[in-house]
Amino acid sequence: MARSGTPPAQFRYRFPIRAAQGFLEHTGYQRLRQELPERLRPLLATGNFTGMRRSEILNLRWSNVDLANAEIHLEPRVTKNDQPRTIPLLGELPDMLRLERARNPKSEFVFLRADKRIGGFRKAWRSACERAGLSGLLFHDLRRTGVRNLVRAGVPEGVAMAISGHRTRAIFDRYNIVSGARSQGRGAQA
Repeated sequence: MARSGTPPAQFRYRFPIRAAQGFLEHTGYQRLRQELPERLRPLLATGNFTGMRRSEILNLRWSNVDLANAEIHLEPRVTKNDQPRTIPLLGELPDMLRLERARNPKSEFVFLRADKRIGGFRKAWRSACERAGLSGLLFHDLRRTGVRNLVRAGVPEGVAMAISGHRTRAIFDRYNIVSGARSQGRGAQA
């Protein structure tokens, strides 16, 4: 051990620090949608319109999607805080999910690549973001975007918190970037 109980440098890991500030404006969403491979576009739409976590999206099963009522029902075992959630399907998302269902009518999982559940897509995401002029955009930034868009659409904040799965006001406020002064997030450039 080094001085005062600090572990030696080879045993310390430095976590990258990144401010929770990224989000995607609609023009950036449209550009990114064009640049992503077709199989990843529904993932983008799901993140953008629902604010769901990446792991919730990648593990989404058809048994949790109610296209007739335009809702997703997440069970406690798949959410971060073990609380069930009902998420409305907005924008182009219901139509995109209907297309996914038609492509893979017998699949258990919603999002597939070559008949297997999509596990990772970092390289394709990073490349598409660069081509769209959105370098550095993280998939998690769509969570902030979804929360902000719910509030901007007039959804009461308590309902938006229930949809997004935020249990505390402090965390919700970090995601709820709504003021004009702060709305110059990634994707705002033309």
